Amino acid sequence: LAGIALEIAGRVADRALPGEVLVSGTVRDLMAGSGIVFRNRGMLAAGALVGELQIHSAAARPQRHRGVAAAARR
Repeated sequence: LAGIALEIAGRVADRALPGEVLVSGTVRDLMAGSGIVFRNRGMLAAGALVGELQIHSAAARPQRHRGVAAAARR
């Protein structure tokens, strides 16, 4: 396998901490409204053809326990 997409994916993966999921700004934009929480992780040098990319960590939004929420409304 080869190509610019694979090269960028490798560079993004190399920046991730253990257990962390990193995505590009494009992926973040496509996931708007999904309930995923994104945190800015800075810029990534992606090579001469692409330049720099904004990268973000992605995580599920914490869920509130329904029992706690229901009790709070009472």
